Amino acid sequence: MPSLLAEFHPDGRPVVVAVSGGADSMVLLTQVTQEVGPKQVIAAHFNHQLRPESDQEAAVVADCAKQLGVKFVTAAWSVADQPTTGIEAAARHARYAFLAEVAAQYRAQAVLTAHHQDDEIETVLFRLVRSGNLAAMAGIQPKRELTKDIELWRPFLNRSKTNLLQYASAHQIPFVEDQSNGDVRYARNLLRHEVLPVLKQINPQVGEHVNRFAAELTATLALAQQQIDDQLAAAQLDAATIDWQPFAGLPQATQALLLKTQLQRWVPGISVKQIDQILAGLSQTRRGNLAFDVGGGQQIAVSYRHLRLQTPTATVLPVRLTAFDQWVVVGNRELGLFRQPPAQARVLAEAWVSVPVILRQRQPGDWLQLANGQHQKLSRFMINHHWSTPARQGLFLAQADHILGGEGIDSAQLFKPEQTDIMRSVLAQLPEKNMNRGKENR
Repeated sequence: MPSLLAEFHPDGRPVVVAVSGGADSMVLLTQVTQEVGPKQVIAAHFNHQLRPESDQEAAVVADCAKQLGVKFVTAAWSVADQPTTGIEAAARHARYAFLAEVAAQYRAQAVLTAHHQDDEIETVLFRLVRSGNLAAMAGIQPKRELTKDIELWRPFLNRSKTNLLQYASAHQIPFVEDQSNGDVRYARNLLRHEVLPVLKQINPQVGEHVNRFAAELTATLALAQQQIDDQLAAAQLDAATIDWQPFAGLPQATQALLLKTQLQRWVPGISVKQIDQILAGLSQTRRGNLAFDVGGGQQIAVSYRHLRLQTPTATVLPVRLTAFDQWVVVGNRELGLFRQPPAQARVLAEAWVSVPVILRQRQPGDWLQLANGQHQKLSRFMINHHWSTPARQGLFLAQADHILGGEGIDSAQLFKPEQTDIMRSVLAQLPEKNMNRGKENR
């Protein structure tokens, strides 16, 4: 049998296999164990507790792991943690958090999932229908970063569902059927059962074609991104100003791509509607001024074919806080880091920090350490917790690119350090009417 993991370059560390109990993941567990040996494999099963048969599925996975001689780890999703809406997204987030935690516990190189060729087709079609976003059309990637130190591998993307079922049958691999997968009220199930069979009837090679499409689109986007970066860099007058004149004669679709890239750098999370409005402004004005509010007190100004990010000037950041229990003037505000919340002050954030520490707004590359010990990019944390654009412009306490706390982050969500010099403290703001009193008490 050809090597399943050769292209992923395993380095001898353990790997975690995500096993739901379905045919795909049970075949993956079997083949990975055969390739790297049972001592290097951890079978991880997350019991979502969403269906009556979920406990039975966990038992099937546990028994298979025992037969293969691999370590079995499981956890259950507390019913109290399950939301009333957005259950699928929440379940996925909880599942991957569990997998990352297991991988960190066993110092694993990677987490492996059994996404296959049919999943790839469904994903491309689903994203086309839902958004048409070009980058999203690249589908499921065979390898990506799961956390700062752990990768996510998907070695079955070139294998069809039929192929995996045939393998399970030929090798008598037990598996369970998720009855909810047949419910066509769900969009993915509708694609799986009613659209995909038609595509395969038109051309049985549709899976291979979609794989090639996704791979070539990923490569094309990488090349295009380099050209976009080069063109924007050449047109950059300063950190907050772009000369749009070199792009004015380009097709609207090309301008839209350049504009989207630049605006998302300035204002992550900016809406498609706002991008379209600003593009229209660029095409309509040769003189005069237009301004578009993009949240957080920020504006995108269009003037004489120049594009400029305008931010509030009242706050001067970053600021280095060198001591506890002192007020520091930051623009038109007084802020400080305190061991106990000061009287009449507004608490902006709680964090475990030592001084000196930097007070600033977010930057590309920022990350934080979650309560379970895992690292996560700040941008991903904000997405997972549905932060609004204004909320993303708040203040954060940082050491280098490590976010220790900030506005909107509950200290319970972050890792609690054991070092004795790191203290629980609060970032507080003195009300304007009390600013003079704060100066007198310094």
